[in-house]
Amino acid sequence: MTLQVEPNTWDTAFFHAFNRDFGPGVDGLVRFFHGPRSAILFTVLLLVYAAWRWRARAVPIVLAAVLATVATDIIGARVLKPAIARTRPCYALPDGSFRQLVAVSNSGSLPSLHAANWFAAVTPLAVAAPAAGPVLFGVAALAGLTRVVAGVHWPSDVLAGALLGVAFGLLASWGVRAFLRWWRERALLPRPG
Repeated sequence: MTLQVEPNTWDTAFFHAFNRDFGPGVDGLVRFFHGPRSAILFTVLLLVYAAWRWRARAVPIVLAAVLATVATDIIGARVLKPAIARTRPCYALPDGSFRQLVAVSNSGSLPSLHAANWFAAVTPLAVAAPAAGPVLFGVAALAGLTRVVAGVHWPSDVLAGALLGVAFGLLASWGVRAFLRWWRERALLPRPG
């Protein structure tokens, strides 16, 4: 069973407000965030930041970010997108009424997995370092917004992806902390003997 969720008036209005030519610099940024280079660069920067900021304590924070991103991607791609079956704007709108900067498959639009993955990756770090949260979430929001500028997602796709990513990031942060607490308590128990 699929749930058909079509864009509403505000979605279409915001899409057209952001899906336009902002110049070659923005086009380059959109293409950068679309490809794997941005994810690789951002991952390296996050690892360096976490290692510098927390040293050995960085492992659970990075683990939570990885778990959240993997879970978000799998559930988004294999459960949510097929169940919702929303058409991307570049396939739903008539030719000439939008600007598409990057090629994408017609795999479903809702949620934006780019946005979901970026928000899932930054949330555990923002939980561990709240002062860095605005920068981390700002970069994730920029990555999500580029999907609308590129013409491949509706704004509500990006919003839903962001919420999904934050939810999984919080869940992973809590889960890793709970597991480590359980593990430490278990290690302190006397061994039968």
